[in-house]
Amino acid sequence: MAGAGAEKNLAEEMENAFKGCLSNLVGQEHFNIVDNMEVKTGVEQAVNKFLEVAKETETYFLQKRLLLSNSHPNQLVREECEELQNELRRKDLLIQKQMRRLQDWQRVFQSSEANAPPPPPPQQQMQQQMSQIPRAQFMANPSHGNFQNQAHQSPLAHLAQAASNIGGGFER
Repeated sequence: MAGAGAEKNLAEEMENAFKGCLSNLVGQEHFNIVDNMEVKTGVEQAVNKFLEVAKETETYFLQKRLLLSNSHPNQLVREECEELQNELRRKDLLIQKQMRRLQDWQRVFQSSEANAPPPPPPQQQMQQQMSQIPRAQFMANPSHGNFQNQAHQSPLAHLAQAASNIGGGFER
């Protein structure tokens, strides 16, 4: 039962240390203090006490973990296997999600190859509506050049072209 008392004491000490940290930050008695150094010292002491109790708690659990590994070595292997299985499940779900996205984009690509306008996914409807306005204005303004030719240029070439259009050269 000594172990249970130590657990309870550590838990209570941790809780009290945390309350001490909070009380220094929100307590009314600290708002009336004129000396900032006194407040700073009080906060530092409370945080140091909390960190000390946290280290004691960590040490306690590490000791318990060591005892468990010595008395039941198979338990650790079992826990590691469970963690790896959970990680595999998460990654499988992520792969499935990416596969669904890939299939959606493949459908969009295939429908665009067939010259049929693809039905946009709901999250992209707003983006397409917003992107249609600048393209129409860009194509209507002949001073910007041919949009389709610029679409096939690299970003650096596009930047150089844009700089030459405004009069400044982009030469190295």
